[in-house]
Amino acid sequence: MLGLRGRKSKASFLALAISIIVLGCQPKEDETLPLELVGVWASSAPRFKNDTLELSKEFIVFTSGKFQDFINVNFIVKVEKKPERNHTLYVIHYDNIHDQRFEFSFYYYPTKGGVIRLKNQLDSEWRKVKPITG
Repeated sequence: MLGLRGRKSKASFLALAISIIVLGCQPKEDETLPLELVGVWASSAPRFKNDTLELSKEFIVFTSGKFQDFINVNFIVKVEKKPERNHTLYVIHYDNIHDQRFEFSFYYYPTKGGVIRLKNQLDSEWRKVKPITG
């Protein structure tokens, strides 16, 4: 039979365990996408004419085709942010539906209403064409 001391230490241990679980499950500030990036992005570059990039707190969605007949939904796992001179490098780590891990890297320029340039396609600008609500 537990005495008063045993019950207190058991309750303390339980409270500590719950705190660790709750705090450990919350995403860190730098692991989530900032609100200025949340939305649907498109490029006027001819090679990306019918493509969109949708960014939300939980998902990164790639669409392609005149009728958006290709849709690729992925789950954001982590977001890295590295401020540079007049822009910020973002690296989004995401899993596809087959649990394969990928990275998507781009620069965000806050000027001119906000512009995204893909790290491997610096000549193309992507602009937000639609916000995501709710």
